Amino acid sequence: MRRYAVLMLFALSAAALAASWSGSFRFSPSSVALTSASRDGRDFRLVQPVRGMSPAGLSVVVSAEPGQPLLPHWSFTLAVPQGMRVAGVDCRASGTSEIGRGLDLLPGQTPASVAQTALPAFVSPDPAVYGSDAAWPGRFAEASPIGIKSGFRLVTITLHPLQYQPASGVLTIAGELAVTVRYEPDPLAQRQTLTSGQLAGFSPAVRALAYNPDDVGKYAPAVRPAYFGDIDYIIITSDALASYFQPLVDWRTMEGFKTEVRTVSWIAANYTGRDTPEKIRNFIIDYYNTKGIRWVLLGGDNPVVPCRECRAVCAGETGDIPCDLYYADLQGTWDNNNNNIFGEQDVDTVDLYCDLYVGRASVDNSTQVQTFVNKVLTHEQNPPTGYLQRILMADALLWNGYDQTQSNDSIAALLPAGWYHTMIHSPGSSTSVRDSINNGFQFVHLVGHGNEYGTYDGNNAYYNSDFADEQTNGSKVNFLNANSCYTGNFEYEDCVAEHAQYNPNGGSIAVVYCSRYGWGEKGPGQPSVTRALRPRGRSRAPRAAAGADF
Repeated sequence: MRRYAVLMLFALSAAALAASWSGSFRFSPSSVALTSASRDGRDFRLVQPVRGMSPAGLSVVVSAEPGQPLLPHWSFTLAVPQGMRVAGVDCRASGTSEIGRGLDLLPGQTPASVAQTALPAFVSPDPAVYGSDAAWPGRFAEASPIGIKSGFRLVTITLHPLQYQPASGVLTIAGELAVTVRYEPDPLAQRQTLTSGQLAGFSPAVRALAYNPDDVGKYAPAVRPAYFGDIDYIIITSDALASYFQPLVDWRTMEGFKTEVRTVSWIAANYTGRDTPEKIRNFIIDYYNTKGIRWVLLGGDNPVVPCRECRAVCAGETGDIPCDLYYADLQGTWDNNNNNIFGEQDVDTVDLYCDLYVGRASVDNSTQVQTFVNKVLTHEQNPPTGYLQRILMADALLWNGYDQTQSNDSIAALLPAGWYHTMIHSPGSSTSVRDSINNGFQFVHLVGHGNEYGTYDGNNAYYNSDFADEQTNGSKVNFLNANSCYTGNFEYEDCVAEHAQYNPNGGSIAVVYCSRYGWGEKGPGQPSVTRALRPRGRSRAPRAAAGADF
């Protein structure tokens, strides 16, 4: 027995030592560009990534804490073996080139909410950093904590090929970073299992995230038996509204996805929890683990299916915001310290990965349910085809000294071939956005200040609840997105996002709006950073319907 124990320990140790991932990434001085930026009478240089010059498969963002040197950072996400965590990241830099010397780099600035009309006061360079000639950030690579998405373990690796010596102003870039990520057993890891249906449904999304997609299959959770009667799609609603979702239940079932309705009252009577949101979440966790569900539709406005308010802290602002991600990110309780403040950063260990897909149909009555269901059925079964690759983008002033057009310009630059887009700059008091939507655009993106009533250009709400009610785009319904503050506050009595979804004569099928403040960072001459979701092939999967969940 002792011999077997020794052999087992040796085998585990050997597996742990062998568990690693390695790759290399090439950069050059042409990967970035320097531009001038002046603030408070001081001339700075801004370092920006050059489009098309980054290593394939990496994301890049320009960011820094306020007062620290603002630099681009590149990152990628790896699928990690089950039961393992990151033991360390080794990174060897070679082929370093000097980009410039005597450079005074712009420091990071305080984020500004889209509710502000002026940028915050300029944050000067931090003397502790800028007074030193030690390389900044001083490391070439770092790893995030492990996150879990649908049973898969993921880690994000951030690369810092740029190194800056503030006192002398020397900026260098590594020609190559050779990276090795070492793994070791995680004593806190819990065994993850999925049904074959869940595995087939969730794996494509994980492969789309992972830089090592070929490893996703071998690092997948174990498959548990799928018994007759397992459920794919759950609709949570009230007793009064349950029957009106039946046409959607029938359609999903006909597609091959077993769908059931569960009422809030039934959940509250059959599951434990400190309040109704926790009982709903415990129900979802149970059905995810035992019934194999993949999709959840919250079938009701906040009084029908209550949201969980979660803690958000940014630039000195602290608040609790409605967050339906609480129902999709299923690890832990979101309140590790049991203080009834949910989602506290670095306290409640929320990894922000969706384990299954949750949307909200923010409906209050049977008429609104019927409108929502009719839109979904039409859009999925027989949508007008001529408008599907059309996107409308409108923008208005955000902050003094900021070029608001660059947000939509960056989206337009990333559109796939064959897509048509229309820009409306500074729409003012006109009805141009409403009228354009009536002509049919599947996607609409709006930039501007906002409140529950609408998105504004100055004092004019260029898209508002009244306009949403008046839309006559019929079956050419859209996916409507805006960065405007409070436009998606579904705790309010019917915000503009809800008006767009309620319209039986057109409007929107889905909305992604801010339920509280929208936030951004801006340095002089710095374009907004936009991440595009690019299609990676279609899978036969139902849509859960989107609500204003952020």
